[in-house]
Amino acid sequence: MAMQCPECHKFTSVGEVEVALSNVQANGDLVTGDVEVTLKCAHCSADFAQQEFPVEMAASCCDAPDLQTQDEDAEPYEGEMNTGTEKKPKLAASYGADVKVGVHCIHCETYFDLEDRVESVLSEYEPLA
Repeated sequence: MAMQCPECHKFTSVGEVEVALSNVQANGDLVTGDVEVTLKCAHCSADFAQQEFPVEMAASCCDAPDLQTQDEDAEPYEGEMNTGTEKKPKLAASYGADVKVGVHCIHCETYFDLEDRVESVLSEYEPLA
């Protein structure tokens, strides 16, 4: 599916995908945050669609995790999602982010990464005016 670019006014496909991770917080065994995914026009590179995803990752390293975040990263993800049914699958391009947060558990003194993927099909993105 193509969307119309607000800059060049062409019906375009996705060129580049940019991601920004923000509001990363640890509370007990849970790490939360937000990822903003911006899709760029394949013709002129202008931003043409955007979506914000909530991120929630839980740890189970010990019986009473108490996490502190150490570092965080988000990388663009492009793939496919089934938008049909199990009997009649229909694959559509999807865009999102792979999120990785390094954490330290104060209770059990371990360091590890929590990882998650957020994604959505193009039709669910908000066009930018």
